[in-house]
Order: sequence, then structure tokens, then C-alpha cells
Amino acid sequence: MKKQTRMQKFALFVGALALTLTLSACGSKTTTEKTGATLPTATSLVKDATTAMKNQKDVHMKMATTMEQGDNQMVVSYEGNFSLQPLAMLGDYTMVNNGKGSKLKMYLNEAKFYVNTGSKWQDATSSVKTFGLSVAAFKKQMEGDTLNQLSKSVMKKGIVKTGTSEYTVTIALTADEAQALMKQSSESLSSSTTADILKDAEVKNMQFVYVISKKTKLPVELNISMKMIYSGKTFDESVTSSYSAWGSSPVTAPTI
Repeated sequence: MKKQTRMQKFALFVGALALTLTLSACGSKTTTEKTGATLPTATSLVKDATTAMKNQKDVHMKMATTMEQGDNQMVVSYEGNFSLQPLAMLGDYTMVNNGKGSKLKMYLNEAKFYVNTGSKWQDATSSVKTFGLSVAAFKKQMEGDTLNQLSKSVMKKGIVKTGTSEYTVTIALTADEAQALMKQSSESLSSSTTADILKDAEVKNMQFVYVISKKTKLPVELNISMKMIYSGKTFDESVTSSYSAWGSSPVTAPTI
């Protein structure tokens, strides 16, 4: 693969981090909170969504991360199927920088990483760290171990609104909470990528908007916005994720 620029490394880092956040937010452990209010608490809604998700084998996911700095814009997106049992993903990965982009298909499980930039799949397992991806580490995040304590403190601040068929949970994090969450979530990324980026990256604020189905209790959308400082420059980030076809989005490994 071609040598990456510092900005490209940052884009890949944020794209992978965004995927980690979408998974860890769905899978983080929370405690049940008693309340006399008509609406359920943010804590109980996410707990119910976590329980419902554990009964699903797979899901179709769309995710787009948009980074803006001045007149520059970079978009890293992924669309495909994500298997939860066992963990694997298969889909399209795209990066567009100021209108110019590249696209590839990728398959990832706990042992292998395959890419397809045209009509042929290739084994790129040795290059997986370039993308900062690790399905095995995603599994740890989804189990909620590293986010458990942070979740207890921030979930209480969640604002719940109700619609016809969905609940919307909005959670705003302070700079310290956002930075702690990024560091914890970045454990899912390769150590070399994390070390290179985290020393120059700082999250100033972060907000989650989590949409949950009333009928199935499963996640429908997760949108994240944040402001980051990287190499002395301020970046506005937004992550939009949607989930569909729960239980009917299998992942089949491509033939090499």
C-alpha cells in the first residue's frame, strides 16, 4: 500500500474510532435506574437495547464520518453487514477528500482481513493495522468492560424524547468525559496508530443522539458530533450511523 500522509492516517483513525464508538455505545453495560417519570431513563433504554442486541446474530450498518477543517472536507464511510456471532464484517469502505475519493470492499474477522479494489480479493491481513481495525478488540468494547464506569456517570445526563415509534436519547459529554471516552474506545485500534494519533489529538466536546425502536428495543440510529484539535488545527466531526435488517444480514467470507 502507498505511504499515508498524516491527514490520511488521521482520517483512518477517526473512521475506525467512529465504528468503535457506534459499537461500544450499543454494547456498553449500564445499571437499571428506578424513576417515577413517565418516560424511561436513558440508562434503562440503552440497557434494554443492549439486551435486545445480544439476541441478534447480525445487522446491516451504514456509517459516515465527516471531518471539516476550514474549507477542507474528508468523508470516511462504511456500508455492509456486521455479524455479531461470530464477529465479522463485509462491506464497502470509502474515503473522499475534497471531492476526490477511493473505494474498496473489505472483509474482516478475528483472524483475517481481505480487500478488493477491483474484481479480485486479496489477503491483506498483514496490513490490517494500516486501517486501525481489530474485530477482536471490537468484541471487548461491545462487552462494555472499558466503558462501564464512564457510562454510569454520563448516562444520568441523558435527555429522553419520545416519538410515535422510537425513543431518542441525547447525551452531551464535557471535554474531560469526551477525551476519556476516546482514549478508552481507541483501545480497539492498533497500538501504533493509536500512539501516533492520540499524542496530537484532543477532543473538546462530544454529543450522542441515540434512536431506539419502541417495538423491538433495537438501535435504529446513532449520530455523534464532536470537536477535535489535531496538530494545532480544529476539526468538526460528525458520525451518522443507521442499523437495519437485524437478524437477516449474514456475513460470508469471500473466496481468495
